Amino acid sequence: MIDEVDEQTRQAERAAWERDRYAPLPIDPFGAMPQWASRLPGLGRDEPAPDPGYVFETMIVRPALGPVVFSVGFHNLAATHGTLVLQIAAKPAHLRTPPQPIETRSVALAELAATGGHVELDIVSRKNMFYAVSGYIYDETDAVAGGISVSLDRREESDPDWEVTGGGSDARFAKAKPPPLRPQPELVTATDPTLATPVSQPMTVRQFGERAFTAWMSTLGRATERSAEAWQDVYILQALRYYGAPTDGGHGFAIETIPSTLPAYLTRQGCSILAASVGAMPPQGEGSSPSDAMPPRDGVDRMQLEALTLPEELMDFEFLWTKGLPSTPGGREAFPHLVLDCMRCLKLDGIAVHIFDYEGMHAGQYRTKPTGLAYTRAEIERIALSLIAQGQEIAQLTFAADDQRRANRERPVPFGLIARRRR
Repeated sequence: MIDEVDEQTRQAERAAWERDRYAPLPIDPFGAMPQWASRLPGLGRDEPAPDPGYVFETMIVRPALGPVVFSVGFHNLAATHGTLVLQIAAKPAHLRTPPQPIETRSVALAELAATGGHVELDIVSRKNMFYAVSGYIYDETDAVAGGISVSLDRREESDPDWEVTGGGSDARFAKAKPPPLRPQPELVTATDPTLATPVSQPMTVRQFGERAFTAWMSTLGRATERSAEAWQDVYILQALRYYGAPTDGGHGFAIETIPSTLPAYLTRQGCSILAASVGAMPPQGEGSSPSDAMPPRDGVDRMQLEALTLPEELMDFEFLWTKGLPSTPGGREAFPHLVLDCMRCLKLDGIAVHIFDYEGMHAGQYRTKPTGLAYTRAEIERIALSLIAQGQEIAQLTFAADDQRRANRERPVPFGLIARRRR
């Protein structure tokens, strides 16, 4: 009799678990800062929040992989004016960095009150990432509410289409001809970087031995030199080709500190290329001409940028790339903003490839503080999260640990970041 009762209890518990794993997960709206008072009178606790606009903030949670929905409800909400700012922040599980915003939405409180006080925020949940939801009101408001509820839809069961079950290119952002136009749930992968199936990756010694490297060097008519400059040119061309950019007749844009042969090469393939150089043109002495300061045109349209600021008229490119921009005056601070601004220059589904220096590892550890113009792993991940917050896609990040600095004589190594415009 006891065994029968125990079995019935186990079956009931199992049935409840099966039911609940698909049910929305309630989240404490004040879990992150339970002691703070909310901007909405009477909610939260009594301690004044350091941020006067604070309404609520949940603790971080780890949802299922793939598309998930956070639901926020303001019960008995009444308001005639004011704006609610809702935000979802993401935090990598393996880093000590603070959460980075990936989704922000502003809602008129009067309209929200009139429609029942319910808001849904949908995101793509990625592997090894935690998420938190918060709300703020920074302007004048007369809003009052009886309570706040937050829940997460699909808390356990991962979408099979978003599960990563294989290695190599199967765990990557896209494949060629045609590349899938959806991001992978993993932001960072531990797979070794290759040129054959490029992701957002550093230069390594092994890549110089790949067939893709020697083939591109032959195509460009250059000796097979194992240099950072050669890797950058090959990586850009391979990334554009692999992710479906029209390199045989498309419209491209390049920003380089030292003009390269890539614009001329792509022009010979039938592309229309606008190549920009950064920095003031040197003064022209007697007998000099603009062509002395700039390379021969070779059919390439050229322009000069005084700083890392893009004119508003630059738009409708099908692909673009940048090289070495953090080395310009003020470039290290301005470059992350330029990466975001570049996306507006692309058509939808356009591809951007950015090359910059990466600190790599030292004594077996990732460098946590920059030693110069190069970026640390955490800084690169923040740039990637900023692109995701903008609604764009990025190729997965990989930070090879085996030979990256050896590839560049113990100096910081080039790193390539690939993004696709999706909105």
